[in-house]
Amino acid sequence: MHVAGNNLKFKVACIICFLFTVIITRAQKENGQKSSPISQTIKSDELSWDDFIDMFTNTYQADEENNASQEDKLENLLNIHNNRININTATREELLQLPFLSPAQADSILSYIAKYGPMLSLGELMLIPRLDYQTRRFLTVFLKCDAEAISKPTLHKMLFGGKNEFAVNATTPFYTEEGYKTESNISNSSKYLGDKNHLAIRYRYDYNGELQYGLTTEKDAGEPFACRGNVFTDSYSFYFYRRQRNGRYAFALGDYRIRFAEGLIMGNGYFYGKKGALYDTYNNRRSISPHTSTSECDFLRGASGFTRFGIFTATAFVSYNKTDAILNSDGEITSFPKTGYHRTLTEQERRNNTGYFAAGANLEIGIHKWKTGIAAAITQYDRKINPRQADYNRYAMRGKNFRAASAHYSFNGKSLTCRGEAAISERYATAFINTIKWRLMPYVTLTSIQRRFSKRYAEPFSETFKTSGRVTNEQGVFTGISAEVSNSLILRGYIDFYRMPWASYTYRAPMNGTDYSAEIYLHNYENDYISLEWRGSHKICDKGYAAADTVPINRNLLKLSGKISSGKFSFYSNLSGTVTGKRKKTSKGWMINQRTAYKLKNMQINGSLSYFNTDDYASRLYAYENNVMYKYNLFSAMYGHGLRFSTLGKLKIGKGLFLECKYAGTKYFDRSTTGNGAQKINSSYRSNISIMARMVF
Repeated sequence: MHVAGNNLKFKVACIICFLFTVIITRAQKENGQKSSPISQTIKSDELSWDDFIDMFTNTYQADEENNASQEDKLENLLNIHNNRININTATREELLQLPFLSPAQADSILSYIAKYGPMLSLGELMLIPRLDYQTRRFLTVFLKCDAEAISKPTLHKMLFGGKNEFAVNATTPFYTEEGYKTESNISNSSKYLGDKNHLAIRYRYDYNGELQYGLTTEKDAGEPFACRGNVFTDSYSFYFYRRQRNGRYAFALGDYRIRFAEGLIMGNGYFYGKKGALYDTYNNRRSISPHTSTSECDFLRGASGFTRFGIFTATAFVSYNKTDAILNSDGEITSFPKTGYHRTLTEQERRNNTGYFAAGANLEIGIHKWKTGIAAAITQYDRKINPRQADYNRYAMRGKNFRAASAHYSFNGKSLTCRGEAAISERYATAFINTIKWRLMPYVTLTSIQRRFSKRYAEPFSETFKTSGRVTNEQGVFTGISAEVSNSLILRGYIDFYRMPWASYTYRAPMNGTDYSAEIYLHNYENDYISLEWRGSHKICDKGYAAADTVPINRNLLKLSGKISSGKFSFYSNLSGTVTGKRKKTSKGWMINQRTAYKLKNMQINGSLSYFNTDDYASRLYAYENNVMYKYNLFSAMYGHGLRFSTLGKLKIGKGLFLECKYAGTKYFDRSTTGNGAQKINSSYRSNISIMARMVF
């Protein structure tokens, strides 16, 4: 009891320190005098990439939404960070590569520069009313402020005057899973064929974002190296991307991602989750982007391009690729695994066993603030898709050929923006989504998203705003608000009412649900902040279905987090608690996480410590954790009773050599073994080491 009391006092003291720092800093800022926009040069406190990832993933995504599908998007942002955009010479198209920046905000930046001349400091972003605090902070990660003029590059300069990068990532665990043991009792088909090390190698070339090409190769832990059909590693990916600086045309060869309109027929470039929908963002306007990550799923392989001529914009793509599939005894596809793992005999048999052809086009016309367009896409598999017969699978994607077409629009006004898309598939199934954003005041934005996806609608590459796993069998209305109440206080929240009219794999009957969130965010201009967030959900199935569980499921999460900086040190704290209720059973859990960063000019050290205590997996919690570059598993799921820690070191040697090393481990107090099946280890402690070496020249 004495220890618990001391812990409570310590938590209260931390909160008081957070509030004290914010209030004092705010008072100091308000005592200063403002000068005219032209004569004033405002100091800009630039965010680091690590701080951006911390803020961005926590702002735009709920913990559960952080998954492998975001890897390619984060890697594209990292590429922009490493090759920053000069704000004084930037075009609208260059600025709109950033998913958190709306067209209206990009226009405001360009108008400011046209009126007052080149910026002397990124601190001048504070003088642009449309840019809220969060957006200004994010922009410092991707922009630079140079007065140099950009001349048209020669072919020789584009080919040889850019930046080369070579990077190697490796991870080694200090434990041995059952799948690696020859004497293990698991079946031979479940044993791993390779060693337990992970390896990824990247090469890329970039000239101001206008010319990019690269090669990525990877071997996952457990996959064989230089045998069983592998040319050294398991997967290879190549891309070539060319974009004219003013955005008149762009094309990609090799591996790429593409997105039409809102993503109802082609959407594998979609970005944010429900939290991100609160912001004045327009998704990623970059309809074509190179596939640069190690992800082995949901990308296209072939050629794509777009061009603008007058008021018209035309986009087209063609692709042939292979993917893994689980087959039944008749050689038909029952499902598509998305892991990319080829570690066992079973996984090796699935490796690239299905080919598919995809093609499509999109034509847009833009007049003043309006854009309208039509799009169409086809996908043909060389095997029939036939999921196992079950009530929840009655309207699942079946067959070999899939075709869809859509019409879409967007309007970008001064205080009102809206966009939408309506699609129809060859089975005459429909899907509809519409987004309205209304700026009541410069820093207050209301958002409403309406969606309706037929239970018969099923397209292989559709991806858009939704609750369920696929764009099908869902209808709902999302409403949210984001308000910068003062220079230091931000309020945001949302509520999403939705319904699944037919049974799903998780819920075996039609289901009604509500997701909600509310957050108070208090900050100063030294990057210190304190945030209190409440997030929850309520789900209940219709009665009258024998296989359904009609007992409501309620989940609520409360999270208090903050940051304090002092000199070269930064301290991040997070206290989370959750309650999940079903029937008379209540599952509870809590976690405290403390992170520390120490930064010098050419060196950085990060440390993280998490203590968690939850009843079971239903009350799991997530802790953000810094990682080496090009590793995007940023959130660790914590459940049970245990301790998680990590330490990360980063070192820059000379102008172009970067070394990073991370050691992480988890100790469980409530079990003597962890994992199950091939992943089981006979220990309550798991640890591994990750290294990254990168050379830029």
